[in-house]
Amino acid sequence: MGAQGDYFQITNVSDGGRVFRFDDLLQGEEISVDNDKGIITSNTSLLRMSKFNKNFFRLVRGNNTLLVEGNIRQFSIQAVFPKGIGA
Repeated sequence: MGAQGDYFQITNVSDGGRVFRFDDLLQGEEISVDNDKGIITSNTSLLRMSKFNKNFFRLVRGNNTLLVEGNIRQFSIQAVFPKGIGA
């Protein structure tokens, strides 16, 4: 993600400014997070829970405004939203 000591964070302005953040990341490190299962993995095989602020990322109903910060080369979100049945 960036040089050693870098951070990555997503602030969901629409969720009261909730911050999802990692600190002290290594150059070229790739972090994957499975919010549903609470699993964090790194391509370095290092355990990263101690570098995480323990606020898993979440989206609120409706539109979400996200602020993405940090020294990153690529960022993606995959989400599945439940479908409402009826009115």
